[in-house]
Amino acid sequence: MVHRSAGLHRALHPGQYLIIYGVLGLLQSGSVMVAMAIAMVATLKAATKLHGTMLSRILRSPMAFFDTTPLGRVLNRFLKDMVSLKPV
Repeated sequence: MVHRSAGLHRALHPGQYLIIYGVLGLLQSGSVMVAMAIAMVATLKAATKLHGTMLSRILRSPMAFFDTTPLGRVLNRFLKDMVSLKPV
């Protein structure tokens, strides 16, 4: 690759290509790590909010709800909703 600026011809050395390639690789890996960290924090906040809301509504439900609904069904519902927030 030849750069032409102001009539001067200067070619990049093979080592310079490796440096550019390495810097681009580091930038890509850094941006992937930042994106994953943001996704993990958002998923944790969503799971915490969902679990808190579900738990408060279950604890405030009338006793008739617990008489007619098996405990296993309630636990399975909690588990299903928590697994659905699992990051990909």
